[in-house]
Amino acid sequence: MAIVKLKYLSKRPQLKAHLRYITHRRGREEGRLTRQLFNAHGLTDRRSVYELIDSARRGTVLYKFMINPDPAREDTYKDLDLVHITRQTILALERELGVTLPFAAVLHPADHSALRHVHGIFLLPHRISKEAFRKLRQVAWTTATAQARLQRRARDNVRAHPRIRSLSLFRARARSQQRAQALHPNQPRSGRRQQFSAFRQGRGVFWLRAFRLQRGCPRCGFGRASGISIFLAVCPQCGRSLTRERMPGLTREVSV
Repeated sequence: MAIVKLKYLSKRPQLKAHLRYITHRRGREEGRLTRQLFNAHGLTDRRSVYELIDSARRGTVLYKFMINPDPAREDTYKDLDLVHITRQTILALERELGVTLPFAAVLHPADHSALRHVHGIFLLPHRISKEAFRKLRQVAWTTATAQARLQRRARDNVRAHPRIRSLSLFRARARSQQRAQALHPNQPRSGRRQQFSAFRQGRGVFWLRAFRLQRGCPRCGFGRASGISIFLAVCPQCGRSLTRERMPGLTREVSV
């Protein structure tokens, strides 16, 4: 389940300081970073968010939030669209409160922590009760968790597809061959071609399909030498109906 935190801030300088912190927090290896802010409409910058905070009317309530999906059950392969999850969470809060919530957030892609997460702020036009705030936290947690699990199921279904698995296998093999070539640059290219041919025949790479052919047109002679696709019912040259008699031994392998 995703972890969602909401916290109230009493003063606008505190919100600006938090915005600077989440935008420029130091990474584990890169040092001080500058991360890109986003909002409901796309990308934004810190100056625009400052103007939004300064122009907020008196009585506006300031909040900061964090969304952290479960690394074991949700963000297993670090491939979730956390920006989309954040926007959907804010939309759910707006529906709950019946108001528009201007917000800005930034993605921390495991640069200072092993967990990918989002930090952000939003502005609430008026105060709410403690009971309403507790319900708001529940709505945020429920929405973020549901969106993360929905994406996880969809992405796992794609990863489990035989074609995608074959492509992953092929890419892993290609990376292995690149590393071998880097370690042994003097190996002849013919040897690498033989390795690829053996891999293709033994593993059955998905993007090699048999392209079935039928005999050429008996009227105009179109395709007599090369054959015509078995899926064509008429000759593309003269329009004569084809018998779709498959030509023995004539198949081609094409990449799709």
